[in-house]
Amino acid sequence: MLLLHHLLIKFLANQDETGRSIFGLSESMAAILIPAVITLIVFVLGIIIRWVVRKREKRQELRAYKNIILNWIEQIKKVVNRQVESCSNFSTQLSEAENIQAERLSYNKLLVDKIEQISIDKYVNTFVINSTGEPEKNYEMTFKIIGQLKFLQDIEEHIPSIYEAYQKQTEEIMKEWNSNFAHFDSLVSNQTKALASNNQNDSFHSDVLKIANNWRAQAPNGRSSVTFTFSNLIMPLSSLINQELKQNSDNVYAFDLSACLQELRISYMKWEKLNQDFSASFSQIAENIEKSYDDLQSAKSYFQSISLKYFFKIT
Repeated sequence: MLLLHHLLIKFLANQDETGRSIFGLSESMAAILIPAVITLIVFVLGIIIRWVVRKREKRQELRAYKNIILNWIEQIKKVVNRQVESCSNFSTQLSEAENIQAERLSYNKLLVDKIEQISIDKYVNTFVINSTGEPEKNYEMTFKIIGQLKFLQDIEEHIPSIYEAYQKQTEEIMKEWNSNFAHFDSLVSNQTKALASNNQNDSFHSDVLKIANNWRAQAPNGRSSVTFTFSNLIMPLSSLINQELKQNSDNVYAFDLSACLQELRISYMKWEKLNQDFSASFSQIAENIEKSYDDLQSAKSYFQSISLKYFFKIT
């Protein structure tokens, strides 16, 4: 700009030396107006250039935010899919569980905490105000990105707490089951010892031992799962005891066994209900994560199909 100014002054000086008019103006008028016009032109050009530079810089900033957000959505795809698969598998494990023990869940960082920290005004400036496309559609898809990123961050923090609750309740039921089963074993053992010490036979107790021995013998690989124990020991014994108490309601041993088996049935039903509830919960979590990411992908595809406005329209 300064070089242009000097060249014009020099040109005007040369014009002045000829004694001719300058651009149709008298020498005195030209000496006043032309420098003023040049200064004004230089000033206006400076404003225009600064405006253009700011617009270009703003557009570059918006493009950077757009690329970061949309690329991040693509980058988290693998970890999101792994979490969906992990929750689905865990749900299946619970529905197929045979023992009262905590099943293992693998959970991953979904990596949305950093990108979710971008302020809302950055999203609005990038995807709504300064993007082509219908404003209403832009708002809808922008809200979808913000909402689903927030959901994924919340569910990432929520999964461990749900799993810990499952573990805690499973451990409580396991302790309850083991305590009741130890009591059952003690009742049977004490009855066996008492009958042996008195050289007595008891057909009811013999039937109890028969069922117990069959249960042990039929256990796969010598190890009985809780489900196998329930089907092959607790239920047959319950039927036997009910028949005994109908015929001999004063049988204290049968009554004690009945009470103990009732506690074991309650523990078993609590465990079944626990697994059903958490299986359904984690199945729903997997579906929700999958749907959330699908929404992110649809919003990503939409914003990839439109562009930022030209730099002179950037606000």
